Amino acid sequence: RREFIRRPQAHHRQMLDAFREGVLLVTLAPEEMPSGFIAELVTAGAKVSLGHSMATYEQTRAAMAEGLTGFTHLFNAMRPLSAREPGPVAAALESPHAYYGIIVDGEHVAPAMLGLAMRGVGRPMLVSDAMPPVGGTKAEFDLLGAPIVVRDGSCRTQEGALAGSSIEMASAVRNCVRLLGLPLERALRCASCHPAEFLGLGQSLGRLAPGYRADMAAFDPTDISVSNAWVAGERSDYRPGASLVGLNHS
Repeated sequence: RREFIRRPQAHHRQMLDAFREGVLLVTLAPEEMPSGFIAELVTAGAKVSLGHSMATYEQTRAAMAEGLTGFTHLFNAMRPLSAREPGPVAAALESPHAYYGIIVDGEHVAPAMLGLAMRGVGRPMLVSDAMPPVGGTKAEFDLLGAPIVVRDGSCRTQEGALAGSSIEMASAVRNCVRLLGLPLERALRCASCHPAEFLGLGQSLGRLAPGYRADMAAFDPTDISVSNAWVAGERSDYRPGASLVGLNHS
């Protein structure tokens, strides 16, 4: 909503400087930023992503030259790809340094466009955009004061606009395999290796390898559902017969 969006000011930079714990991820509209602002954020250690933006292709490329590497919810809430104005989408798909998040729920992005994104030279990342109903049976909820209705797995406003998703990451992986025909290994890279690399955590997360954190998921090969999970080596729940899927390459 427009009332929650702010143009950057000096005190905002000071506020961001206060966040020194963990990873600082900033999503912004490059066309609204003063020259050099993105570079300042990157120098300060932030990961900068484009989102909710009408930036042109040239504006996006300029932002990338300052250090922007991420794209939040590619295709959604941004200037669309067109013949005369490629916009952020083309800039993301053509850059080997770009990491772009995609909502693979069959609602936010058409399968043909999802396939296009998966064929780009950048690194796609699966995101759930999950709202409160995920994993439950809620039929409606409140989002920033607006009533949202859940119907057939889709979260929408009373006017019919999309308002997040009700899928979790396992469903996103499953959709990549079933809807797009991606190999399971590739889908899992998009859910693990690529996000970890984007956040600067690729040396400790996102792979099964010596020295990495033992955050793992076991998938049932028959329906690509999660049957077990480990966080920092601690197992939660267990069901015999699952196969652990590990990735040792990028």
